[in-house]
Parts: sequence; C-alpha cells; structure tokens
Amino acid sequence: GFLAQEDESSFNACSPDLSAFARRGGRLIMTAGWEDQTIPPFPIVDYYERVCERDGGIEKTKSYFRLFCVPGCAHGGGKGRAMTGAPGGATVRQCLVDWCEKGKAPEAIEGRWIGKMQLPVAVYPGLFVKDASGKWTRKETRRGVPRISEVALQTETNPEKKGAAR
Repeated sequence: GFLAQEDESSFNACSPDLSAFARRGGRLIMTAGWEDQTIPPFPIVDYYERVCERDGGIEKTKSYFRLFCVPGCAHGGGKGRAMTGAPGGATVRQCLVDWCEKGKAPEAIEGRWIGKMQLPVAVYPGLFVKDASGKWTRKETRRGVPRISEVALQTETNPEKKGAAR
C-alpha cells in the first residue's frame, strides 16, 4: 500500500473507534439507501452497530453520530422502486450545521417520495409509517444485521444448525 505499516491504523476508515472524533466535539450524519446497488446498506448498518458496541450503546453513539437509512432509495439518492430522491446534500448539511451550532440533533430528515410527497426519514433504527389519516408516526425497527464473521463462525462450529452452509 502507499501508507507505511505504522501509519495504516491512523487512516482506517473501517475502525469503529471514533472516540477521538467524539471527544473533539465532532458530529457525523451518514445516510444509506436500502436499495443502493453500489454500496449495499447492510455493511453500513453493521459498521454503525460496531461503533455503538464500541461506545457502549446506541444512545452514546447518537450523541455524535446519526445514521439515516432511506427506504426505497438507490445509490446517490437515485430512484429506487419508490424513492425519487434521498435527503439532498443541502438538507443534510443544514441538519449538520443545526446540530453543531445550535445543539439540535436531527431525529428525521426529509426525503422525496414518488411524486412530490415528502417522506420523513427517521434516525436509525426508526422508520416512519403513514396511518390512514395521513399522519406520519415514528416506529422502532429491529436493530442490526447478522455479521458475516458471526455467520461464518456458526457455520463452522455447528453445521447442523438450520440454514448453515455444509
């Protein structure tokens, strides 16, 4: 690689240790499209979960790092089956400015659904659901995804487990 061995840990984009960033007052907003064909959302969710685990829980992580998973959205905010656009860069930047300068952490970011309808995108692990009256309500969803390493370990140690590779 182009980095010397001793410098590689300084530039590891996969490390869940964001403690120095958090200590300096850093704020991070990450978005992922559930229909992203270029950067699948599951590794992003897995990374966020590893950061939460390293921090000691999601609430601590949410104090400086928020993940927004956009339903129906393809790569770069492109059109998926339902979403015509992820929250735009200007919208996300404004949320970040408000969080840094006013202490207002985003709980939702507006996206565009089919047509002109706005869709609130909830902070992970939430999801907004529209009821019969047209009101959006935030629901909690199941957290996490199976980690590839855990699935591999289960497969090697317990091949009789249902669904395990043989």
